Amino acid sequence: MDNGPAKYLFIAFLSLWILAAPFANYAQASVTTTPAEHANTSLVSDPLPVVGIWSTACGSSNITVTNPACGPLSVGSTISAEVNVTNAPTFNAYEFSLYFDTHFIQWDHTDTKTGTIFANPFTAKEETPVPGTYRLVVINAPGNNSAASGILAHVLFKVQAVGVSPIALAAGMNNPSTFAADGAWTRLVIGNTPIDTTTTDGYFKNDIRETVVYDSNNNDLFDTGETVIAGNTPPVGTALKADLNLTFVDLNSNGLWESGETVVYDSGHNGVFDTGKDVVLVGSAPVNQTALVRDPKVKYVDSNSNNHWDDSRLGPVALFTYSPLVLQAGATATFDATTSYDPDTPPPGIANYVWDFGAGGAQGGGVSSQTATVTHSFGATQSPLTGNFSIRLTVVDRDNNFTGTKTQRVYVAQIPFHDIQLASLTALPSAPHVGDKVAITAVIKDLGTFDEQYNFTLTYGPPTTTIDSKTNQLIPKSGTTSSTISLTYTLDTAGLATGAYEVDASVAIPVDSNLSNNMQRQVITIIAQSSSQYVYLLVGAVVVAAAIVTVGLFLRKRRRRPEQE
Repeated sequence: MDNGPAKYLFIAFLSLWILAAPFANYAQASVTTTPAEHANTSLVSDPLPVVGIWSTACGSSNITVTNPACGPLSVGSTISAEVNVTNAPTFNAYEFSLYFDTHFIQWDHTDTKTGTIFANPFTAKEETPVPGTYRLVVINAPGNNSAASGILAHVLFKVQAVGVSPIALAAGMNNPSTFAADGAWTRLVIGNTPIDTTTTDGYFKNDIRETVVYDSNNNDLFDTGETVIAGNTPPVGTALKADLNLTFVDLNSNGLWESGETVVYDSGHNGVFDTGKDVVLVGSAPVNQTALVRDPKVKYVDSNSNNHWDDSRLGPVALFTYSPLVLQAGATATFDATTSYDPDTPPPGIANYVWDFGAGGAQGGGVSSQTATVTHSFGATQSPLTGNFSIRLTVVDRDNNFTGTKTQRVYVAQIPFHDIQLASLTALPSAPHVGDKVAITAVIKDLGTFDEQYNFTLTYGPPTTTIDSKTNQLIPKSGTTSSTISLTYTLDTAGLATGAYEVDASVAIPVDSNLSNNMQRQVITIIAQSSSQYVYLLVGAVVVAAAIVTVGLFLRKRRRRPEQE
């Protein structure tokens, strides 16, 4: 069926509508109001998702040589620390910063694809801004997480030396302070909405009790068949060293160590066993003050090249509290790390406390102290810092210079104040013709720390004419849902004289710390209708009429067309 004529008829009527629409007659001036609210929201699940360090190979968050599943963790080898998430809601991005000791492990590369819960991971940012810090930002593009729990990324480290290192995440938080150091946080994200998290840390240790051998031919090398007194069997040809503190209990008084005799590390170098001080390497602990004898063939493998035998060394544990628990911008807080300790050294086992207070620039921290307690102010009174910060404490132990790291989220509240703002006022078009409608939008924000009841007035003139007047309207405090409110109005200029008009808006609360941001003004200039517009209407009518005549002639010719044989 040929629908060509219907098409042309439709075009004719469409042309008439397009030309005539701008000249519709508005019978009366009117104002309409449409409130719209803009929410500042964050998604929080209960309980919170946990982002943590895990080693699939070790089956633990601790990667230690004492766990056979972890392997030897030898210098030059590569280890993988998985960053995992558990109990996560739907999300399509994540970011974290990771801290470690570069003396013992160094970031090598990261795998965000193999076995992770993102099908299409895109690395938006990856950096090591300073030694010992690794930052990663990944977006799933497109799609969301495939499971609530699983691997986010495999972070691979190269082992640098024998020792210990923390593998610690920046504190979890959904909304870091605008003053926070870039990337000093851990969080998940869905779209533009951050998701709050908690974190758990990991630990690396490839330091073990150094092997003690009986060097029967006294050639300072481990040879096949020689007795390993304590520790792991070293490769044949491994160098051996003497330590005068490696002694034994000579049961038969022959001056030679024999299998079954207790071997002791004489820490006091006094020739007798001191209970609670000396280390028993093999055998039963002797009675206090038992005589100890040295055999020059009892030697050890100096795995860390420090020229003396070492027991398995442990890293320090960093812990801290702060007070007051409710902090306000500009106030001084006390940070107390006295509960930090070194498990293999009697107190005081911590030599140094290094603080990073999580803010960018000079106010971020880098405070090093030999005392466990420090004070810190989050900004000066004139320029206070507010919001969530990841506070990081790194402790250094006294015996080995090993480090331990602890991060904790600290919230610094704004100093309470009242401040309501008329953030913007628009009136468009600014040069309407008589009879046009002007769209007016007023945006109100609560910048303060209190929920407020505000009064709002919108007028135009001259003469001054009220468009709207509101009293005792509720607006929530800054940072909460609906702390920004948008009010829209339509001003019909039909019946108004040509010329300039001022559109004024004001907002007020009983107590306001800043009155300079409570008013806005826009000027519109109403102009007369142009005579050319009526010419356009006449031309449009002629075009429509011509189109209708053309359609009619076309239909008549079709009816007269003879049918083909």
